[in-house]
Amino acid sequence: MKQFSLATIPLLCAAIAPLCADNVDNMISQANGNGSSSSQRMSDKQTQEKRQMESQKLLHQRLQDNAITPIANPQTEGSSWNPYITADFIWWKAYEDGLDFAWSGAPLAPTAVPPSATSGNMFRPNFKYEPGFKVGFGNKFDHDGWDLYAQYTWLRVNRSKQNEENCCEVENEIAWSNYWLPTNAGPEAILMNDESAKWKLSFNVLDLELGRDYYISKYLTMRPFVGMKFSWQTQKYHVDYDDVLFVQDQSDTPSSNVVIPLGSNYDIQFHQKELGIGIRAGLDTQWYFCKWLGLYGDVAVTGLWNRFHEKRTDTVSPIAAASYDNFVIKNKVRDVTGVLELGLGVFFEWPFHHDDYMFQLELGWENQIWFDQNQFITVETLMPGNLSLQGLTLKALFAF
Repeated sequence: MKQFSLATIPLLCAAIAPLCADNVDNMISQANGNGSSSSQRMSDKQTQEKRQMESQKLLHQRLQDNAITPIANPQTEGSSWNPYITADFIWWKAYEDGLDFAWSGAPLAPTAVPPSATSGNMFRPNFKYEPGFKVGFGNKFDHDGWDLYAQYTWLRVNRSKQNEENCCEVENEIAWSNYWLPTNAGPEAILMNDESAKWKLSFNVLDLELGRDYYISKYLTMRPFVGMKFSWQTQKYHVDYDDVLFVQDQSDTPSSNVVIPLGSNYDIQFHQKELGIGIRAGLDTQWYFCKWLGLYGDVAVTGLWNRFHEKRTDTVSPIAAASYDNFVIKNKVRDVTGVLELGLGVFFEWPFHHDDYMFQLELGWENQIWFDQNQFITVETLMPGNLSLQGLTLKALFAF
């Protein structure tokens, strides 16, 4: 029995070996398959997480190093206190629509048939350049290089126009006006011996800006900004017609139903106070020829809500009678108007002390248009006029 067992064991093993091999191969294959699938899933997940981490790290590094749009002008790394100051000298001319007060070139003898006329011109205040200034203060923060900037603009205008010649006898010229002068019969034209006008403007503006100055190429920087504009302005306009020689109503004949007696003086006082607040946005650009010299171009627009307080007083002074007021009118206007600002010029820039500090000079031309800023009471027609400002601007900036 022992011999039989020992002899038959090899035969049995040989007989079942293929079956064992198949079973073992199936078990190994199944085990390998499950392991490969699990390993593959684990590898894919790790790869995805790794890529996400690398992408986030790369984005963080680019933002940290400002590789997308590097910050322009000096800034101390990690510091939220990077102030700069500005001071501007401005030499601007202020011009406002709707201030014409008389004209010449009308017939010398209004009642003659046929009338004769000479070449004439319009009379308005002598708009000239006036000095003013701007002052500003800003700070560049560590948060992505954002900066906050405030600037105040001051300008005073005192312009007049006077024709003291006796136009009818000396210059053989007649000065007429029908501006703002209604009568009981209707709009009239008057002929006067002397006429004059004086316009005063008190211009005060405060601009607040939140911007970011950055490079978009090696030699070009941009600074988009948004903010607010605050405006408080006062205008006074005094028009004086002396020695009224002739009054003409709508029927083209002298009328006895007028409120301006012949020979009298007619005085008009306009007064306007404006308070405005609005949303402002714009773009400042610098185009570098080299590291320290270049060309700048700025643009800004504002939607300005205004509150106008208007007053008009007309006084008639007859020859042989006491003076009296022809009109005393007040008005309030609420309106939204627009402001357009443009600037173009050259700049010189000098960074020093490892670019931690910078001094800059700018010289350029600036234009501003304040739409519908003239709201003077004209009785017959209300036609707002624009206020335009233009002139040279010399700006100094120091950043530290």
